[in-house]
Amino acid sequence: MSEQTGLPRGRAWLYAAAALCTSLALSIPAAEFILRLSGRYPWTYSKQDAGEPTVHQPDPVLGWRNKPGKYAMPAYAPEGAPWSLTLTHRGARATGLDPRDELPRLLVVGCSFTLGWGVSDSETYAWSLQTRLPSFSVLNYGTGGYGTYQSLLLLERLLRTSAPPSMVLYGFIEHHEDRNVATDIWMETLAEYSKRAHVFVPYVTLGPGANLLRHAPERYAPWLWADRFALVNAFEQVQARLMTRGRRATKREVTERLFSSMDELCRARHTRLIVTLLALTDGAKRDYLDYCRNRNIECIDCSHPLTPEMLVPGDNHPNPKMHEIWAECIARAVGGSQR
Repeated sequence: MSEQTGLPRGRAWLYAAAALCTSLALSIPAAEFILRLSGRYPWTYSKQDAGEPTVHQPDPVLGWRNKPGKYAMPAYAPEGAPWSLTLTHRGARATGLDPRDELPRLLVVGCSFTLGWGVSDSETYAWSLQTRLPSFSVLNYGTGGYGTYQSLLLLERLLRTSAPPSMVLYGFIEHHEDRNVATDIWMETLAEYSKRAHVFVPYVTLGPGANLLRHAPERYAPWLWADRFALVNAFEQVQARLMTRGRRATKREVTERLFSSMDELCRARHTRLIVTLLALTDGAKRDYLDYCRNRNIECIDCSHPLTPEMLVPGDNHPNPKMHEIWAECIARAVGGSQR
């Protein structure tokens, strides 16, 4: 007999289990209701790119890479315009001139800002550079979603498989910091837009002695029923935060060290590297300019506020006007406009 209740021990456990089940049956729906009331919802995939062709393909090292082809892309807003995207058999975006062996090559790497997401081929800053610098063969390997680490991995691959270029431009935006360490928010974003093949992402962390540790591509995988219940989605997000804890605090130091790795790679191939700042806050800009100056890494400040008049309508990517500003700034650093 139970000393406290006077009930048989088996029946006491039965009542306790029933009470627990009743409590859960009441608390889980209540928690679900509170979460939705506070603006938290089940997992959903983005519908923004529903009308887009997929222009990336999986890659076991890079996570993903450009998929060669000619693509007709829809506008993002009624006041916007459709745009065209041409990716050559090498995965580089068209710059208006077929590569010519007799010309020194200028490789451009970076993210969607460098690729020129949202604008047509002839409106990217790389295309404009080819026009301004006809003594170079400009190859634009910008890839949507890339950070510094993926750009470095791509550059290592390109320098292994062909003769060293004369120059490498790396287009840097501040958000590359989160991509380099694969924060939980960034991996969740990639999964949300997974139709674009942005799923598995390689990343780096700081190891002993502040050395960079390279990690194979990982992905954010939504839990079963996360698309039905806000509560499941919330627990999934908590787990992702726990798994990636500490990464965000090191993202700037990691990115600075990646700058150095990219510079060392290019110096070993007798290639000139120019780190090009495209979009940063003032504090980040000061930090990176100081870091590069102290380590003799060539870095130019072409950053410009991304105000609404500089963006593609209905999207957060730079418009042709912004690309022209970047092209003029870079051309001056490379050797002056040659129009």
